[in-house]
Amino acid sequence: MTYQPQTEAATSRFLEVQEAGETLRVHFNDCGQGDETVVLLHGSGPGATGWANFSRNIDPLVQAGYRVILLDCPGWGKSDGIVNRGSRSDLNARILKKRGRSVGYSNSPPAG
Repeated sequence: MTYQPQTEAATSRFLEVQEAGETLRVHFNDCGQGDETVVLLHGSGPGATGWANFSRNIDPLVQAGYRVILLDCPGWGKSDGIVNRGSRSDLNARILKKRGRSVGYSNSPPAG
């Protein structure tokens, strides 16, 4: 079977999570079907999204047998924004943990 490159549109997904009494729609890309999962977190520069930051890494990882998750953190990309009064890193960690439980990965360390 010939490998089909991953596309943003074909791998785009949304999940609703509860945070600080609000329901947030969090966007992520779910690429590949490997037994091991790689979670990639984008930075915070202008236009930062999982796909924008890591699009060149996706196909090699999928071809190597990994499932690749690209998370758009709240306030970035296609995810809903939120007024956060605490640490943005703590918020992103909570969202990542909630998202992981919902879609079947929970022990995959993030990279970015």
